[in-house]
Amino acid sequence: MTDVKTILEGFPFLKDRDNDDYDYYGAKRIIIDNVVLPAFYTFNDPTPVYTLKIDSTNGIRVTILDANENQIGDPYTDIVKAYDYVGNILKGDVVFSGDLKAITGSDRNSLVTVPTKDTNGREFHRLLLSHTDDDEIYLAKSSYLYWLESTLAYEANPNDFMTAWYWVDSHPAFWSRYKEGSNDWSMNNNSNVWVGVTAKDTGETVIMLETGAAIEPARTSHYHDLRLDVYAPTYEEAFVKLAALVHKFFDIDGSERENVSYEKSKLELLLDERMKEANIVPLDVESFLADDHTP
Repeated sequence: MTDVKTILEGFPFLKDRDNDDYDYYGAKRIIIDNVVLPAFYTFNDPTPVYTLKIDSTNGIRVTILDANENQIGDPYTDIVKAYDYVGNILKGDVVFSGDLKAITGSDRNSLVTVPTKDTNGREFHRLLLSHTDDDEIYLAKSSYLYWLESTLAYEANPNDFMTAWYWVDSHPAFWSRYKEGSNDWSMNNNSNVWVGVTAKDTGETVIMLETGAAIEPARTSHYHDLRLDVYAPTYEEAFVKLAALVHKFFDIDGSERENVSYEKSKLELLLDERMKEANIVPLDVESFLADDHTP
């Protein structure tokens, strides 16, 4: 696995992203083309993209162009009708070009609000979105890239609670699908961290945390990883300990680190003993889920 610093060296422009002269579209293209996501991450099949080209020379004319700039049908005088034709009939996504400001009064080209009327003649504003496969890919890859930046921040200051909390929350080991067969991903985990409160015999409060990585190959649920169980006097201390364990056992692509030294807890040893006595073979979750277990 390539180290984080080496990966980030390929994207030196990130340090300038808060500057007014930041080349957003140029950076977006580089991120789409060069960031490598964890191998398990998948996207939907590509959706065709059509351009709505606006010409206001002699009134509003909206021309639909395909990816090869071939014109589709006659121009429209209503951008909403052109937009709906692409979405409902051509089943595609849209991007806008030309004199969009003549319709919306704004130079924004991804979020368009236009006045229109319903079937009863009542006026309202219609929101037209431009969101393509490239946008979806960019959001996923830029989120991962920013998490890699946070990894350097965490490694530089692993005892800072807030840094540890956000780092664990977006760690790829926990990324999951909302349902099987979907490419709609959750890249946040901390809602899956179980929090318990107990007390020692002396009365001192103990915070308990439990969590686990997403289960391959579906990644629609998480297991309870006993190696990540932590106990501490405060939630902040517990989470710092949890982050240290996540860093110990999981690599930056969400996979298990190899050859990690680990001494099993008494509970894990007891479970192993009981399973051996009952002649129970530890479940290979990935193989089990991949097989057909229909009665």
